[in-house]
Amino acid sequence: MPSVKQVLVIGGAGEFGAELCSEFVKNKIQPVVFDDLRTGLSQRVTFGPLVKVKAQETPRIVLTLNEYQIQDIFHCALSHHTTQMSDLDLVKEDWESLISILRAAQQVRLSSLWIFCPAGPRLESLRQLTEAESRLTGIKMKWVESQHANSQLAKACVQDFIKP
Repeated sequence: MPSVKQVLVIGGAGEFGAELCSEFVKNKIQPVVFDDLRTGLSQRVTFGPLVKVKAQETPRIVLTLNEYQIQDIFHCALSHHTTQMSDLDLVKEDWESLISILRAAQQVRLSSLWIFCPAGPRLESLRQLTEAESRLTGIKMKWVESQHANSQLAKACVQDFIKP
């Protein structure tokens, strides 16, 4: 077992993901960052390992979870509306990554999956699409809704995560 608790932060090289990782480090939790660097910046990862990969790659997720003995995932990499994709394509891409993550989590008997998403129709669609898979895998999913992901939200989430 690692001497320090480790968590996987998908999208940890993004603006909010890096804020979340900073809060973990302040609370003596080691973040392991999973990011394809499509919109994130590797310079933001100054606190732990960076694994460059897409969230849809289930075997690589399993390998990382096992390698670092991770029990909790924080998913901050849902597709951004700033892309040229339609709403339907965004939901499809996000759903595919969430299903991949849930399947990997099931294989290693993960404790929890936290998902950060702006409130609205997209969030509700993703919740409905992943609900059955979540029940089948037995993974506790915690949805964090926010229009403005910032350092205060990161701090609140980490405090909620570490409280007994």
